[in-house]
Amino acid sequence: MGVGDVWCGVVQIVIGGGVIGLEMGSVWARLGSKVTVVEYLPRLIPGTDSEIATSFQRILTKQKFDFKLSTKVVGSSVSASGVTLTVAPAAGGAEEKLNADVVLVSTGRRPYTKNLGLEVCRSLSLYIDRSCISCGYAV
Repeated sequence: MGVGDVWCGVVQIVIGGGVIGLEMGSVWARLGSKVTVVEYLPRLIPGTDSEIATSFQRILTKQKFDFKLSTKVVGSSVSASGVTLTVAPAAGGAEEKLNADVVLVSTGRRPYTKNLGLEVCRSLSLYIDRSCISCGYAV
């Protein structure tokens, strides 16, 4: 069994339509996964030229990506069979369920670690601030 066989038929949802999430989704799609991108904004790759973003979305659509733009994730549940995300239009409206084997959360540029219980990591020489998580010996 090859690497492609492991990912063939896997359903992946990427939360966030930035370059990192799209790149990872593209890798998975080439390995045979079905990829759906959920993006809160009405377009992909915020901060880039809209014409480039539109062209890139067309290329990914040809690679069989599905897109849920102007959509927010309002809930999730994990079971033995996978993950179910509850999504809704960003402006409000009816909720929809999306099922996946794997979910990649690729949003934002800084870790939001408040209330995750990571403060205890300081005893392990991990230091957490607003911009990164680092090891004591790597500082």
